Amino acid sequence: MEKRKKKIKFKVTLKTKLWTAFLLILIAPAVIVGAFAFKFSKDVVRDDIWQAATFSVDTLNETINKIIEPKMKDIELLSESIDSSNITTQANSNIGVSADVSNQLNTYKDIHEELELAFIGTENGVYINSPASTANPPDYDPRTRDWYKKAMENKGQAVVSSPYVSAATGNLVVTVSKTTKDGQGVVGVNVSLEEVKKITEDIKIGDEGYIYILDADRKFVYHPEKELGSLAPDNIQNNNLYNSDSGTFSYIHEGKDSKDMFFATNELTGWKLAGTMYTNEIDKAAMPVLINTIIVIVASILVGSILITFVIRSITKPINSLIRSSNKIADGDFTEKIIVKSDDEIGQLGNSFNGMVNTLSGIIKTLKQTIDHLASSSEELTASSSQTSHATEQVSTAIQDIASGVEKSTEHLEENEKSLEKVLGGISGISVKSKEVTDLARESSKEAEVGRESVEDNLNQMKYIHESVGKSNEVIQSLSTRSKEIGEILNVISGIADQTNLLALNAAIEAARAGEHGKGFAVVADEVRKLAEQSQSSTQLIGEIIASIQKDTEVSVKMMGEVLENANTGVTVTEATSERFIKIIENSRNITPQIEEMTNTLETIYEYVEEVVSKAKNITEISQENAATSEEVAASTEEQLASMEEINSSAKSLANLAEDLKNHVNQFKI
Repeated sequence: MEKRKKKIKFKVTLKTKLWTAFLLILIAPAVIVGAFAFKFSKDVVRDDIWQAATFSVDTLNETINKIIEPKMKDIELLSESIDSSNITTQANSNIGVSADVSNQLNTYKDIHEELELAFIGTENGVYINSPASTANPPDYDPRTRDWYKKAMENKGQAVVSSPYVSAATGNLVVTVSKTTKDGQGVVGVNVSLEEVKKITEDIKIGDEGYIYILDADRKFVYHPEKELGSLAPDNIQNNNLYNSDSGTFSYIHEGKDSKDMFFATNELTGWKLAGTMYTNEIDKAAMPVLINTIIVIVASILVGSILITFVIRSITKPINSLIRSSNKIADGDFTEKIIVKSDDEIGQLGNSFNGMVNTLSGIIKTLKQTIDHLASSSEELTASSSQTSHATEQVSTAIQDIASGVEKSTEHLEENEKSLEKVLGGISGISVKSKEVTDLARESSKEAEVGRESVEDNLNQMKYIHESVGKSNEVIQSLSTRSKEIGEILNVISGIADQTNLLALNAAIEAARAGEHGKGFAVVADEVRKLAEQSQSSTQLIGEIIASIQKDTEVSVKMMGEVLENANTGVTVTEATSERFIKIIENSRNITPQIEEMTNTLETIYEYVEEVVSKAKNITEISQENAATSEEVAASTEEQLASMEEINSSAKSLANLAEDLKNHVNQFKI
């Protein structure tokens, strides 16, 4: 089953379109203005909050400076006036004793009651506190404390320690310290952070925002939710604080809510003063502006809708009246007139519509008169076309008989033409074959001439080979004779070697008989014997080689005899072949003129027959043209007859249409 998708067409009226356009014009600018107003209010609220928060941070920063900076100047004076070399140790304790040092510390402490403690620690591990009633634990060693180590690392400079819990009071403090002028101890004062804590607690950023403080070692100086002195978490926002001295940035708090942060750095302590607040607080603060904007937009839409209703009604009411009149006219009532009450575009449209109705009424009146004339004319045309059709039918029959006779004559002429064309084709084929035979004869004569020349070349080569073989045979026979002579010479040399060997043997025997006097001769005889043996051995080897050469020479002599006989036979056969080629060439030369003469005769006959065929074609074409002309005349007559019948039919249809049109026109009211 194929599912056919039908397009659903919604009827959108002019009223709907006008409402849509006016509402878009009314609502779109209002929404855009409201959005810009809300964004602008958010920016203003954000700036106000940030300015207030920045002012609070600056105030806190100044407060810290006011607390720490005087103490740093005081500690500069104390460190220069106190001599730690006069401090002795109390028996069985780590408490130092020096009336002068104690008096100076007590005097300073009495003047600055806000201080928690004033003290000194020495390199011997003893200390003096002011007030003296604030004692440290027995195992207390000032040298292990952060304030002591930093001061020793930065001798001659006042330093501020990280926040820590005082061992004497248990309160969170920072120590401002500096080494004494002799470098044997460190003077310090504990500054309580309670005042900083109170000021920081009172600072609010928005509704839920707050400020917290981190020292240079990333420990909390103050945080509303974290333990004071604890190490700050290693997260993005805390890391950003230490990348620069001040700035603002946004971050995600605990993976959920977006927050904004601004921060500054205290130059004296290196503390980070950071203010943070939830980003959505700005949206909440700007929400009243958004609500007021929405109220204004809704009110504007309501008032605008009332005005739009009156405007749309003034447009659609005359158009609906125009539509009702148009429907009546569409039903054929041209007596309907539109009442025009305005001079605007709709009034002009009504006037134009009335003009169109008047024009159509005139056209319909004229059309009625024309239809009456058309009906009478169509009846007269029907009668005339019937008479003409009968006469045309008789002419068509006569022409068809003439065309039939011409067609039969044309068929006989076409058969004669085909027979002549077959004869012409046969003669043409014979002529072509004769030319081909002539060409083949000439080609055979040329090839035979080439073959004869090749045979003569072959005969000359065979004769040359015969002479060469004869000479080679003589040389080989001479070589055989020389080999035999060399064999005889070797036999003589072999006999001489045997005799020399025998003489050397006899000489050796005689030398042995001679004793000591014959030793030299014996050596010579032995060498002669060895030379004779070598000569005999070489003679035997040469003899074997000569014997092998003689055998090969005999085989060569035999083979050269056979080659000589074959060469004689080849010369005889080649001479006979050359004579046959000469006869073939003579026969080819005699045949070629006869074939050429026969070809010329066939070409003459072909020309005569071709002329006869051409004339037969002309006669056939004339007959065909006559037949075609007769058929065309017959066809034209039939077409004329058909046209007359169509005219007759059209005249009848025209009369019927005129009657129908008259009935339709009579439906209009004029």
